Amino acid sequence: MMNQCTEIRKVPNFSLKTPVFDQYLICGCNNKTWPLSKAKPQQELNLKKNNNNNQTFKTSLKISAAFVAGLAFMHIGSSHFNAPQIQNIQTVQSQAPQIVKQARELPLANADKSKTASMVQNNLTVPPNQVGSYLAARSAQTHNDWDNAFRFYNRAHTLNKFHDLADNILTERAFLTALISGNSDQAEKLATQITEQGGGELALIVGAVADIKKGDFAAAHATLKDINTNAFGGFAVPMLQAWAAAANQDKVAALNSLAASDFSQDTAYIFQKALILDFMGDAQADKSYRAALKKGVDLRETLLAANYFERAGDHDMARQIYTLINTREPGNVYTQNALARLENGDVPAKEINSPIEGFGYTLFTMSRLLAEKKAYDSSLIYARIAEDLGYEGEELDILMGNLQLHYKDYKRALSYYDNVQSGDLLYKTAQLQKLRTWKAANDTASALTLLEEWQKNDHYKIEALMHKGDLYSQQKDFSMAFQAYDHAIQTLNSDDSPTDWRLFYARGIMHDQLGNWDAAEQDFL
Repeated sequence: MMNQCTEIRKVPNFSLKTPVFDQYLICGCNNKTWPLSKAKPQQELNLKKNNNNNQTFKTSLKISAAFVAGLAFMHIGSSHFNAPQIQNIQTVQSQAPQIVKQARELPLANADKSKTASMVQNNLTVPPNQVGSYLAARSAQTHNDWDNAFRFYNRAHTLNKFHDLADNILTERAFLTALISGNSDQAEKLATQITEQGGGELALIVGAVADIKKGDFAAAHATLKDINTNAFGGFAVPMLQAWAAAANQDKVAALNSLAASDFSQDTAYIFQKALILDFMGDAQADKSYRAALKKGVDLRETLLAANYFERAGDHDMARQIYTLINTREPGNVYTQNALARLENGDVPAKEINSPIEGFGYTLFTMSRLLAEKKAYDSSLIYARIAEDLGYEGEELDILMGNLQLHYKDYKRALSYYDNVQSGDLLYKTAQLQKLRTWKAANDTASALTLLEEWQKNDHYKIEALMHKGDLYSQQKDFSMAFQAYDHAIQTLNSDDSPTDWRLFYARGIMHDQLGNWDAAEQDFL
């Protein structure tokens, strides 16, 4: 089969996770791909929606043409790089070589201009060069240090004098790391360069977002139409195109964009149809919301539907949703306020009230789905674009916090979780994630402080004590763990029966660790 191919070349897989990209063979005659280590075709990324009916969908996130150009430039011996010429060597009495100081070709980036850098400045013997900048970027990337990865990729791109294949790929690297690190202004500039070079579907999305921020929805729609959805963005782009049409009050074009997609019957598409119809004031939104709920949606989408039913006057449906959520998490401030609002007859504001919010929600949805499939780099890219567009909310804060936690950036993770306030629906989730972050950072004192505060809330007291017992148990402090579990058991009432076995079992383990075997046996029975 391979000898029938007219073109075979090595290309990188779309990932920024590892210092060495996965290698693939491309067959030029049919554009199929095979990993070098396998004989079977590369599987497209399948995104499986975690909902009640296990609705599935898949999308191919293939790399853009400019980025699929090869890795030959990465080899140090490549002629694409501007290696500095060997300088004359001077020697002192010890005969140790010393490189002659030269004037620097380019100033260091702003991040270099610190007090410590001034000491390095006077002793800098080698000017910044493309190879060194590239290797520094790869090292930073390996450690998920996206700020410095962008800084050095961008410098390597700036230092290139040939503007050839290597420069194109360096531009792509700088662009992707600019997105991940949140340098949106730089990402937009690099996106413009990439599109001018004739490639980059992701760059086109960033260009469309730039148009949207300026309120030019017609330009955004035209840009999105240039994207070949068979190669990239087959799932996300039609939804973005639909919102661009809706912004121009073209309902027919908006619905046609959704209907023409291979994923038109997916839950996410049905829900997007409901949001667009709701935004345009079409009563058919009711039918689409109910169809999506029947298939199964996540918590955020359920609340958006409840918001619609409240505004549409179907208070029974809205009350049913809020009551169900409140039953699963008693004392949640958000649902209690919603139920009180229903009793008072107050009408809430529309949640998705503009095309920009629709765009942001679509990008957030893609980020969430990619995170569920552990495609964290891609997830962070979409989340950053949503942030840049001005989309905000507790669900995005928690997603961003989770991504930062994955990259072990605990300080940034906590800053996102702190954005979720006590009156928000996902406040408890944010607190649990803060606890996970403190544990991951091995900061037991901060974790215990959080649990002590949480314990003051009667609705969360037992759960806080359970977590406290778990934390002490992990620290091998079995006496304190026993006290926490025992306190939780003493707090139980008849409504807490589902948690009884967990607490008695945990306390029994602590009895066993402390040598109280008769008491342990009683807890295990």
